[in-house]
Amino acid sequence: MKLQQAEIKNETSVLRLNLKREEYELLIKMLNNMKLNEDDFTEDGLFSGYQSIKDDLFTKLQNVKQIDTSSKRIATSNANTAKINKSKNLVDKAVKLLSSSNKKVTIYSVSKESGLSYNTVKKYLS
Repeated sequence: MKLQQAEIKNETSVLRLNLKREEYELLIKMLNNMKLNEDDFTEDGLFSGYQSIKDDLFTKLQNVKQIDTSSKRIATSNANTAKINKSKNLVDKAVKLLSSSNKKVTIYSVSKESGLSYNTVKKYLS
């Protein structure tokens, strides 16, 4: 978990903290082991304005919504794999075509033959 200090622009800013399950459970254990009192929630000695924040914080920590992004990541990974395989096949076909026609096989010539960018061909040409 990497902590960063966020600049708060107004009082209604919402900040998110993405935690792994182990990190969340450790945070809950740490908070439960702390002996928190009103002084822990005061700023300039004014506790009355922070009572609702304290209650809301503990309510939110007990009712965590789990965000499932795995299906989106899997779909993106599959799409990237398909794109990579397609590019590799185009590079291989272009190399075979250039070799069979006795032309010089360079990154530039493979790029022109396959229709892929120079950098893509450079990445996949072995």
